[in-house]
Amino acid sequence: MENISIANTRSGAPVVCNESMDYYYLSTTNRTDLNCTPQSELYFYADLYVVLPVIYSVICAVGLTGNTAVIYVILKAPKMKTVTNMFILNLAIADDLFTLVLPINIAEHLLHYWPFGEVLCKVILSIDHYNIFSSIYFLTVMSVDRYLVVLATVRSKRMPYRTYRAAKIVSLCVWILVILIVMPFTVFAGVYISPDDSDRKSCVLSFPSPESLWFKASRIYTLILGFAIPVSTICILYTMMLYKLRNMRLNSNAKALDKAKK
Repeated sequence: MENISIANTRSGAPVVCNESMDYYYLSTTNRTDLNCTPQSELYFYADLYVVLPVIYSVICAVGLTGNTAVIYVILKAPKMKTVTNMFILNLAIADDLFTLVLPINIAEHLLHYWPFGEVLCKVILSIDHYNIFSSIYFLTVMSVDRYLVVLATVRSKRMPYRTYRAAKIVSLCVWILVILIVMPFTVFAGVYISPDDSDRKSCVLSFPSPESLWFKASRIYTLILGFAIPVSTICILYTMMLYKLRNMRLNSNAKALDKAKK
């Protein structure tokens, strides 16, 4: 790939152009363009090349230490084995999986290509998506659990079905659901080899033709299943919780006022 320095016709500032491949989400249809970048931006990218691995390393160290500590405490301390902590445990496991693959992402960033093969590519991209979907779905499950607790409190009813064993079963069901949701990303994940340079490999989602349609479908798929449904569920449940707690407080105040009048 050859760099060509030219002058900007408006400001006179030098820019660097290179001939590179532009592809739509690393699809099978490629085109070659002349991409020009101002030198100031090149300095920015050089700084980013150093800063990003440092940030990733800090996140990896802090995240791995913190989440592992949470997992250890919940599993070892008998008093910590509650329904809520079971869901927190699964959140910590999902985050731990994500932090474990960060060193591989750092290596790819530094090398500017993917050297780890197709199998590991599928594993890494799958884990990235497992973290996204499992986190939001366990937060949703925790919202459902909170709502049921509030509902039982308002109605002064016990919850015999809310047990640690039941929380384990629910957690297993969530993981199975997440695996099914992520399955398409696992299938389409693969190593893309540049036709201009056989050493230039990337771990990407490579869609069949028509690529643009598949790309839009994947964005909509992620938006609906990874954001719209779980987030709207959480918002609705917490709104209903606030409504019921407010009514309970108003009823308590009304009863206290009646007693005061008597």
